[in-house]
Amino acid sequence: MKTKQKDFWHILTLMVMTLGFRENGKIISVDADPNLSNKDFKKTLKLTWLAETEKVPFIPCICVYFDHIISKPVLGKDDDFKKYIGHNTRSILFKS
Repeated sequence: MKTKQKDFWHILTLMVMTLGFRENGKIISVDADPNLSNKDFKKTLKLTWLAETEKVPFIPCICVYFDHIISKPVLGKDDDFKKYIGHNTRSILFKS
């Protein structure tokens, strides 16, 4: 896996070094290093998770990713916005 920067709730940026997987493809561990000097939270993927512990049972959930609705960062005066609308911007990544 390539090292990627991830935003941890706008508190700090983490460099994800490795991911551990089960045979069924589920992630079981994440090894990451803090990147405290990077404060550019706009260009990093946002992460959150639900943990399963002995004290708290796991809550079933669906992870949904929403991409940008308009694919061009800045529309010009003569741009037809209809050319840049994304129609498939919602993806279900997994269900637990």
